[in-house]
Amino acid sequence: MRRSPRGGKSLKRGQVIFCILLVVILLNLLSTTPQVAITVELGEGQAYYQSPGGAYIDIFGVVWRKTTLVVLIRRTVSWSYVVAAADAFRTWSRAINAFANSYGYTYLSKIKFVITIEGVNGTPIPDITVSFADTSGDTKLGTATVAYTDSYITSASILIYLRRGSTRIASRDVFNIALHEIGHALGLDHAGSPRCSNGPEIMYSRYSWPGRRVTPTTLDLYALAVAYSWLKTGYFSPPSRKRVYLPAGMEYRLSLYYYVRVISDVGEVEGGGWYFYGSEATIRVLKAVIVEDGVRYVFEGWTGSVTSSKPTLTVRVTKDMTIVAKWKKQFRVEVVSPYSPANLTSGWYDEGAFLRVSVQSLVDYGNGTRRVLKGWLVNGEFLAAHVVNITVEEPITLEAVWELQYLVTVSSPYSTVRGGGWYPKGAKAVISVNETVVSLALKSRAVFTGWSGDVESDEPAVEVVVNSPINVEALWSIEYMVEVVTEYGETNATSGWYREGTTLMVEVRPEAVYLADDVRVVFKGWLVNDTYTGPPLRVEVSGPLTIEAVWLEEYKVTFKLADNLGAPLPSLPLKIALKGPERAAVKGYEAWLQPGEWLIENVSWSNIEVEPKNPWIIVDRPGEITILLKIYTSMVVVLGPAGLPVPGALLVSTGTEPSSFSVDSLGRRFPVYMTEGRRVVAVNVWGFKAGYNYVEAAPLVLVRSQVSPYGYLALIILTIIGLVFSGPKSLLGSSRISPNAQASS
Repeated sequence: MRRSPRGGKSLKRGQVIFCILLVVILLNLLSTTPQVAITVELGEGQAYYQSPGGAYIDIFGVVWRKTTLVVLIRRTVSWSYVVAAADAFRTWSRAINAFANSYGYTYLSKIKFVITIEGVNGTPIPDITVSFADTSGDTKLGTATVAYTDSYITSASILIYLRRGSTRIASRDVFNIALHEIGHALGLDHAGSPRCSNGPEIMYSRYSWPGRRVTPTTLDLYALAVAYSWLKTGYFSPPSRKRVYLPAGMEYRLSLYYYVRVISDVGEVEGGGWYFYGSEATIRVLKAVIVEDGVRYVFEGWTGSVTSSKPTLTVRVTKDMTIVAKWKKQFRVEVVSPYSPANLTSGWYDEGAFLRVSVQSLVDYGNGTRRVLKGWLVNGEFLAAHVVNITVEEPITLEAVWELQYLVTVSSPYSTVRGGGWYPKGAKAVISVNETVVSLALKSRAVFTGWSGDVESDEPAVEVVVNSPINVEALWSIEYMVEVVTEYGETNATSGWYREGTTLMVEVRPEAVYLADDVRVVFKGWLVNDTYTGPPLRVEVSGPLTIEAVWLEEYKVTFKLADNLGAPLPSLPLKIALKGPERAAVKGYEAWLQPGEWLIENVSWSNIEVEPKNPWIIVDRPGEITILLKIYTSMVVVLGPAGLPVPGALLVSTGTEPSSFSVDSLGRRFPVYMTEGRRVVAVNVWGFKAGYNYVEAAPLVLVRSQVSPYGYLALIILTIIGLVFSGPKSLLGSSRISPNAQASS
């Protein structure tokens, strides 16, 4: 600052100006109400336990003067974080309602949250805004900034940091942090104790319970009841105090946790303990059935706060609960009757049950064994009775006593067998079959191959000792007559009886038999029971078979080609595609074909695709067949501009044979073979292009050339004459170029 030489006068002037400014500022302060903000932080750190006695929490001294608060959650992070933040507001709502209903502060239930999400149902003017950031740069996990004026809150902003060092926090931690910051947004400051009687204090200044889901405590909710006591009358007034102590008689606890007590006299149960309000508790017995030395206890269900018959029970916890397991006592009763079932099966029976056990005195048990009942052994004591009556008061073993016989069963699908029936244990039985070969339907038979079951032998009669039930079955193989027939050649398989399931590979050799030089029969396949199949033949014998070789006659055919006027064509490379009794691809002029009508699908002659005039041919004997093609045997004449022949001209065309050819000294070429239709013919004279012609195939084809050798010859003669008469000097003079001309060029 520069000082004036006249310091006293300058100082008085500055004092006047300062006083004027001070008066203006004071007037402005008196005429307007300032808006200020409170910012509080939640830091990460270790919380040490303090006694809940004399628990207190500070409040800001400002509250909302409305009861419905609109919340906007910024959707800039994972959806799970957004959901966790929204769930924190819903948890406060449930906690407020539960506290209000439980402790008589019903006016507190008027506080409600309307939750909106940015981009989904967001509102442009929210009361509380929740935002997210990656990291705070220090140990802060969240901040809440509360703006207020005239002792009431006008808005609140919550910022949650999602990273602790290099680790991203879980959605459950976001829920807890949001729960803490929402308390600030409602006007709560920090609590004095880190814990209550059953868990962490959510409004403590340090976060030390990561991963555990918590709720507001009774201290937090009582502080809200004090801060918002103006709701009792409906007339707004700010809180009268800034520190709230929990009143005597109100337990300092998490407000929405309830205790579930599970009781059982037998076995072990799970699921008891503290539960969050509205959460689901899974109650179960570890074993629904407990067995000890012939005694067991069977779970019947639950009584008490909940009634159910399921061993695993899921309940929604909304209050303290007591659940008791019920059991039923049973004894093991073993009923031993190995040869036939009794009217009562072994099992577990209720204590005091009356049982009546019986079996038939002579029983065929269906397994080749029968016995005569002699009595029962009841826990080792013999009782000569067919029926036993008992009352279940202890574990019981009942065993039937029998005399034994065994059944010998002999069966056969063919012929007659002997030796079956009931035999005492140790007796001998002779089993036999009358016939070993049995004729069945036409061309089929059954052949005895032996015995199977409890006795194995290939003899028709066999003696056995009966020491157990015996089941014996005669084994037979089914055979079918297979006839293999061929008119020509020889087959590798012969006619005869073949066992069912045999696979035959049938072939015939040779596959072509010549009846004459130009007539033959060719093997084409087989008729198996009148059904055609192509070679090779692989057939499984499953019934009588008649296998007959199929031979077809073929004639040797020689093809002759002629143009559309009947003139023969030269023997150039030939390919013919035929469709008739079968498809045939002919290369050359000879082929073996079956009798019948054949369709000419394609003809390629000297690499020219040519259509036949008649696409059908009939093969009824060997010999020659002439095919007329849509092609002309043409004389080609090349004429110059003056109508004179052009000798030595070279012509190039498509659809001709040859495709490129020269004319003679009279401008002619014969023969030239042209397929029907128009084509372009290119003319070259002495190596120069002399024009193009569109020509139609005909016996005589005229081709025009734009130049001729005579024109070239006349030009040469005129040039020579000019040179002779002008002289060498004139020629030289005419070739001079002036320097100026040269420069200009």
